[in-house]
Amino acid sequence: MRAAATVVPARDAELRRYDSARAFATGDEDGHVELAGLMLWRAEGVWGAALAGAVTRSAVTNALTPLRVPESWMHRTPLRVITDLHRVTSIDANAFEMLTSELRRSVDSVRAHITRHVVIPPGGVLGAATTGVLASLTKHRWELATDLTAALNALGKPSLASRLPSSAAPAPGPQLSERVRHLLADVPEASLDSITTSLGITRRSLQRGLASEGTRYRALRDDARLERARQLLLDPGWKIEAVAHEVGWATLSGFVRWFRKLSGRSPSEFRGSAGLGRRPPRLHE
Repeated sequence: MRAAATVVPARDAELRRYDSARAFATGDEDGHVELAGLMLWRAEGVWGAALAGAVTRSAVTNALTPLRVPESWMHRTPLRVITDLHRVTSIDANAFEMLTSELRRSVDSVRAHITRHVVIPPGGVLGAATTGVLASLTKHRWELATDLTAALNALGKPSLASRLPSSAAPAPGPQLSERVRHLLADVPEASLDSITTSLGITRRSLQRGLASEGTRYRALRDDARLERARQLLLDPGWKIEAVAHEVGWATLSGFVRWFRKLSGRSPSEFRGSAGLGRRPPRLHE
């Protein structure tokens, strides 16, 4: 007698594609739906919502469907949730009003059914505003992540990325360290708190993210300040004392020690090597 074949389900099988937010919310199978400016997906007990671009009232309506439909699986099964907003560029005033109203209305229901919530905020001021709204309108616990990979890792589901459509798991964007370098290039003396506010993440998330990339915030800030100092020192119109102040040093001696430690030369020696040592300053007296 032949032994019965054993069927092993493929964990990396593609998710079912639904044709509407309501069908997705009431469907029994794991799956996803792609709509204008929105991707909703559900797999292995995790619900994801990814918004992108300029968020409209229609996108918010569809995103909230699993909360608003009584027969939704969300009201039957405890879920872990990922809200991915890192590609959001703006939100329509009407959409924002609708979103905040719905969050206030459903706060108790959400708290009862969401066991863990990870938010990937947009950058800059919009990110800071997003986290502020969440803090004021929600009662359940939530945490921040820098990208989808970090969010899935936080939920203990790193392998889930292989099952998600490309629009839910986009190609990696700039590394966190590159985003920090970009901000420091404009303001080399920026504080850690100002950088986290601009990125819309917590201190801990920033420090852990940079550590995973093999660097630290202080090292990135030193690099940015040193580059700015070198640029100014190449301009004979800047006194060394003025350069020190410009890159965040209160004393000339502290600046000289720091510059020598990082570059191996004093500011005067650096200027001399560029042939600027004997040129009198003209500006910034």
